[in-house]
Amino acid sequence: MVEFICGKCGKEFTDNEIQIKNGFIRCPYCQFRILYKKTPELAVTVKT
Repeated sequence: MVEFICGKCGKEFTDNEIQIKNGFIRCPYCQFRILYKKTPELAVTVKT
């Protein structure tokens, strides 16, 4: 499951909620077309 963040309203949603209209992916809340993929926070432990 991939999570996205809308570039306009800032709401978070999953790929199951995305609306596709006329070949464009849109935010299900405000219909904005710019979405950012939410990346997981990576915790890297390095032994020294």
